[in-house]
Amino acid sequence: MGAHGEPRGVLVSRFDGFEHHDVFGLHGSQMFERPCKREATREIDREQAGRSDGQQIMVRNGYAYIGHVCSNGFSVVDVRDPTRPKTVNCVQNPPNTWSLHLQVHDDLLLLVHGRDMFSQPETAGERNYYKPKSGTHGYEEAPRARNWSAGMAVFEISKPAEPRQIGFMPVDGVGLHRIWYVGGRWAYASAMMEGFSDYILITIDMQDPAKPQIVGRYWLPGMNLAAGETANWPLERGR
Repeated sequence: MGAHGEPRGVLVSRFDGFEHHDVFGLHGSQMFERPCKREATREIDREQAGRSDGQQIMVRNGYAYIGHVCSNGFSVVDVRDPTRPKTVNCVQNPPNTWSLHLQVHDDLLLLVHGRDMFSQPETAGERNYYKPKSGTHGYEEAPRARNWSAGMAVFEISKPAEPRQIGFMPVDGVGLHRIWYVGGRWAYASAMMEGFSDYILITIDMQDPAKPQIVGRYWLPGMNLAAGETANWPLERGR
């Protein structure tokens, strides 16, 4: 159970002809489903070898890859036998870096690196995380040394239980959050870049997985504070 009584971990259940996978963590749960033949509801696993803060899960070739919100990394769980899942690896991030979201396609895993907000004094409480200062995310504060990793890591997973990092795309700022990749040349992510008031959309060129590059940036007028843009929306309640 979580600090506030909410369950954490992975719940696999089957009913109404579908198999449901729920990943529980500090920010609620995410669910996906797929057809199946069994009609029993049954809990399979919750603990993820003690790392019960799963935020997003992707499954490929019988292995589940789980991004974490507090454990600073991602787990690999062997689910070839879904009744007996087994954690086989946990890849750690640099200090003060979380990897809430990841994407898997073919033999590539894309992992976000961003500032672990809960490790910072000003956002140690989850309530404060959703109330950035006047919508600027500290843009007007004095610069300070960065003690986290910001960007996107690329792993090769031809050996499913042994992810091997082959590339990294750094960014200036807080780092990446959401990410989308379904194979091919282009990936898309939300990124908190230096000089912007909030997360913007970026397009990532994956032609060379060892050297991913940002090739497009998109934001609403008023978000580029470094360029002198001024927002015309109310900010009394944060973003």
